[in-house]
Amino acid sequence: MFSEVILQFGTAILGGVILNLMPCVLPVLTMKVFHVLEQAHAEAKIVRRQGVMYTLGILCSFAVFAGLVIAIRASGDLVGWGMQFQNPHFVGALVLLMLVLGLNGLGLFEFRIGMSTRRNDEGYVGSFINGMVASLMATPCSAPFLGAAAAYALGRDTEAWVTFVIFLGIGLGLAL
Repeated sequence: MFSEVILQFGTAILGGVILNLMPCVLPVLTMKVFHVLEQAHAEAKIVRRQGVMYTLGILCSFAVFAGLVIAIRASGDLVGWGMQFQNPHFVGALVLLMLVLGLNGLGLFEFRIGMSTRRNDEGYVGSFINGMVASLMATPCSAPFLGAAAAYALGRDTEAWVTFVIFLGIGLGLAL
């Protein structure tokens, strides 16, 4: 069983990497590209920390997704990838978020997310939140390798820790 989990974890990482090419994630990646361009002359260690915070935002989000899946499955309900899009409140919130991000991208207004206590750690919270938004935007997409890993993670007989590991693999791939 352990070798099967390792194989599915690798598949999940590959599926997460491919998610970066899906249309769902492109608006968030645009924000990330602008952020990278702003940081072009920053110290390398600051840029690395920004990347770590972005990755942590994604991993925390996917940990929450895994927790929700495990809780729903424990309640006896069936779980499927994309089931969140059957909820009109979730769809409405996602549409509103996309509208705000689109208007921000068009320059109608500008908002910045960032909290700093020292001069050199500007924007770490913003990087973390960007990672969370990227995760949320990735949920409707299904990359080719992601389907197999998600089906394995969502299976009724899959142990909770395996579901958690697979979801973290998807998140790690998205962050890569």
